[in-house]
This record gives sequence, C-alpha cells and structure tokens, in this order.
Amino acid sequence: MGMEVAPLSTPENKLTAIVTLAAAVDGVDIVVGAHEGLVYSVEAPNPDMQPYAEELASLSAGYVETVTSRALAGKASVILASHRDKSLLVADIGEGYTVAILGEPGAISALLAPVRRIVEGKPLQCPKCGALLEVFTQTCPRCGRRVPFGVASCPFCGADLSIRTCPNCGTRLRLVEERLEPVEAEAAKEAAAAPRPEQEKAVAAEAPRLPLGIGLGAATLGAVIYFLAAAIFKFPMGEAAVAGALPIAVSYALAVAKSK
Repeated sequence: MGMEVAPLSTPENKLTAIVTLAAAVDGVDIVVGAHEGLVYSVEAPNPDMQPYAEELASLSAGYVETVTSRALAGKASVILASHRDKSLLVADIGEGYTVAILGEPGAISALLAPVRRIVEGKPLQCPKCGALLEVFTQTCPRCGRRVPFGVASCPFCGADLSIRTCPNCGTRLRLVEERLEPVEAEAAKEAAAAPRPEQEKAVAAEAPRLPLGIGLGAATLGAVIYFLAAAIFKFPMGEAAVAGALPIAVSYALAVAKSK
C-alpha cells in the first residue's frame, strides 16, 4: 500500500508538512506554526523550548511584516535569522500563516531548501511512484543523525547523501538540480552518451587513405635520395644497395598498405 500524504494545495497543508518535517530533523529544538501571530500548532523536540512557543509565533509574524515591507520586489518566502543563540528559520506560507523553526545552525540550514520548495508548491516527488518525499527524513550513514530527505550532503558531518531510496516504492534516486531522478535513468543517459565500439570502428574506417600513386612516388623519391647521398659521400654502390634494400622494400610495402 502506498503512503498517503495530503496535497500541498492550501496554507494549512503546507504548514502541517513543514512542521512534520522540521520536528523530525535532528538539531531542531522547536517548530511553531502560527496564524496572524497566534500559535496554531507546536512541536518541541526539546521540551525546554516549549514555553517560547507564543514568543516565536509573534516573532515570526513580525519578521515577515518587516522583511516584506523592506523588499524591493515581491516578498521573501523564507527568512534566516538568529534568536537566543540559535538559528531561526521563518517561513511565510501565505494568508497569515507562518512557521518558525529554531535549532542548531546545521539543522536550520539543511531545512532552508526543503521548506522553500514546500512554500512554493514545488516539493520533491518520486519520479516513479509520485510519492511526496519532501516531508520525510533520511539517516546519515556516517554520523547517524536524521536530516531532510531533500539534501545532497549531511549538514553535520558532510557525508555524501546524493543517492537515496524512495520509502514508498524502493527506487534508488539521485538529487539533481532540486529534482529527483532514478539512478538507473541517469546511468542509461551516460551510457547513451558514451561512444560505442561500432561507432569507434566507423570513425577508424573513415580515416583518409593515401592514394597508391602518391605513396609509391614518395617511396621512389626516398630511394633516389638515398642513392644520391651514397654517391656524394663516395660509398661503394654495391654495399649501399645491399644496406638500403630492406628499408626501401619496407617503404614500398607501407605505401601499398596505406592505399587500401
């Protein structure tokens, strides 16, 4: 049975998706969904941060209003800041809904791209089964920490996470320019682009051939020059003929071979 995830067509669904994702990422202390500056939902992996929910709800609305009023064109959908010696991510979902995520710098930076894609309505999906994968996490094989499914490297230890498996259909996927592609499809593209043995043979077969007349003429000219040099330096012609017989014969043979 395939996994069921609510479509991200409304601000409420986007807010729920972001809260679900962020609360599952290691290094996140608290996630507060808000509407018009009032608490809408709270997830606090670090229980000590629970009392700050109302503060973060009000703070997120203030950040959105301030940044939007200062924007020269449009408005920022995702804002990075710092609060209480932590990193803070604020997402403006629209229609008065906001999300504030407070935690370690590595965790917050890793959530930046996934949260932005959810807000913009362009979440990562499995190209094979269509499952919405942006709300899931993956475990780093090196350090064991949970990070967003849609990151190419671990924000904590730097391990390469470019290849991952769809939790719904098991397809091996690679993150390529903010989209997921099957590893098999990428390998097929590389194989198609690589030259085939038949192509290499065809290229070799198309190499220019030397006309027989030119080849024989060059070999004859070489023989004439050889005997003229022997005469100039007063070598015995008999010995010169014996010494030069093999090279001259090879030159004629190569001229015939190159013409075929």
